[in-house]
Amino acid sequence: MKHSLTLQTALFEHLRSDAALSAALGGPRIYDAPPHAQSGEGPPPYITLGDESVAAWDTKTEEGAAHDVTFTIWSAERGFSQVKTIQFALAEALKTAPVLPQARIADLRFVSSATSRERRTRLRKADCVYRALVEWDEAA
Repeated sequence: MKHSLTLQTALFEHLRSDAALSAALGGPRIYDAPPHAQSGEGPPPYITLGDESVAAWDTKTEEGAAHDVTFTIWSAERGFSQVKTIQFALAEALKTAPVLPQARIADLRFVSSATSRERRTRLRKADCVYRALVEWDEAA
């Protein structure tokens, strides 16, 4: 939990700066929460940074944590092709881990994904979970 907000901020900025992901989304449409209809942001597609679980990940010589971060992809299209196109762009963007101040991402990898239809909004979505293993610098 020590670097949870730092990791979230770095992932947010990393994804917003990825040109291929922005192209798939129609712009740098990465949010901490879904935008309100009155925000002027327009309908999906977009990605929200979602739930996170954190567990200890210490070694004999290093302190750290395993962060399972959920990215939710939202689409207003009827099928899942747009969601899956964005999933691929997200995976490509996360092949390179962002740089953290006072910590280091030792590993960043895909864990799981689940697609579904929202009954109330009729939006399509995919919850994509990635695991970041973060090592802390001694001074952090």
